[in-house]
Parts: sequence; structure tokens; C-alpha cells
Amino acid sequence: MDKRNQMTTLESLPNEILLMIFRYINSIDLLLSFNGLNSRFNALLNNQYYPHCFIFDSISKHTFDTICQDHLPFMANRVISLHFGNNEHGYTKLSLFRSYIPSFISFTQLRSLTFESIVSYEMLRNIINECHQLSHLSFLKFIMCKLEDNDTDMQLVVDNIWSLPKLTLCTLDIRGEDFGFLNDEHFCMPKTVSLSMEYLEISMMFNFKANEINHLIKQTPHLKHLSVCPTFTNALTNVSII
Repeated sequence: MDKRNQMTTLESLPNEILLMIFRYINSIDLLLSFNGLNSRFNALLNNQYYPHCFIFDSISKHTFDTICQDHLPFMANRVISLHFGNNEHGYTKLSLFRSYIPSFISFTQLRSLTFESIVSYEMLRNIINECHQLSHLSFLKFIMCKLEDNDTDMQLVVDNIWSLPKLTLCTLDIRGEDFGFLNDEHFCMPKTVSLSMEYLEISMMFNFKANEINHLIKQTPHLKHLSVCPTFTNALTNVSII
């Protein structure tokens, strides 16, 4: 079957079926493949399809620019997940993204944010501040983030994360330029109580003493699963809390 026949067959499907099919396609591929084909597909993608999930990892700069400039500004309120990955290139994409869209606040339905390789404390702090204006945000992940700034207040970062009202899952792999939070091998304990967090994973680079784990659980009373590296075993421990 040639492409014209395939397209004719696809167009014969009702909108409800097409919208169901769209859910199995990455949003980037979906836009690049179907947007602009005809008015019907444009209407489905731009007015009816929800939700959109964007994973920005190993895509070309041209594709990234196209998505950020031509699509995201017009569908921000229908995006539920953004992932800035690809390790050493993640920060570059995030910086470029924020040059197009300076704030995440317009993504009013955003539920999940993942960042890899953030190196700027100012950007980290600004992102977390914006998270407080995302009323549906429940997943937040920082992966392989090594801050290059000397002047960092990680207590503020941790407390701001713990005060996010809807956050249920959090991954924290953030360290200073030398090692750990504030160049220390111990995690910066939250002073704020999280009333929503249930799943927490903290980088293996941080060691925990027994009393620190107790404090962490006390500050996270709804915790169901905790992944940390306790000092007394020097190995990753997964704790399921019922």
C-alpha cells in the first residue's frame, strides 16, 4: 500500500479513533508527521488532542527550534509533561527553550518536569519558584545536575521543593561543584514538611545516618517509598513505607 492509500485509509477513521491513536505517538513525531497535512488534522492536533508529552533528548536543533517556536506557544495549556534530557546536551536545550519560552507558568496543565545536567544555580532556583505556580505538578526530577556556582543556598532549594503542594514523586541528583549539597557529602535536610510527597529518590552520592533518615521521614510524613544511601551500609537502600 503506497503512502497516498495509507493516508486515505487513516483519514477514513472517525476523530475519536484518530485521537486514541495519537496517544501512542510521541508528541514530537506526531506534530512533525501530521501537522500541516490538512485542515482536519490541524484542528485535531491544535484544538482537540490532549495531553501532549515532549521528551527533548536526542533530537536535532532544527526540530527543537521548530517545536519551540511553531507549536508549544499555541498548545502550552495542553502539555502535561516536559523532559529535558540527553545529559551533557540537556542544559543547552533547556537554555535555548527558555530563550523561546521564558517561563513554565504558561503550561497550566503540566504534571511532570524532568531536567538533566542543570549547571546554573540561578536557573535551578527560578525553575523551582515557577513550579509553585503549576497547580497540577506532581512529578519533579533533577538528574545529574552539577552546579558550577559557588554561591548556592541548597537549604532554600530543598525547602522550596518540600513545600510544593501537589508533588508526589521527586528525584534529586543535585550537587555542588566539588561534591554534594554545599560541597558536602551529606544531603541538606528539609526544614519544611511535605504534605504530599510519596516517592523520593536521592542520589547515591549522598550518605545518610540513621537519625537523618528518621528526620527525613518525619519531614515527609506521607512517604511510601524512599531510595537513599545510608552511611552504615554504604550501599543503596530502598525503603518501602506503609
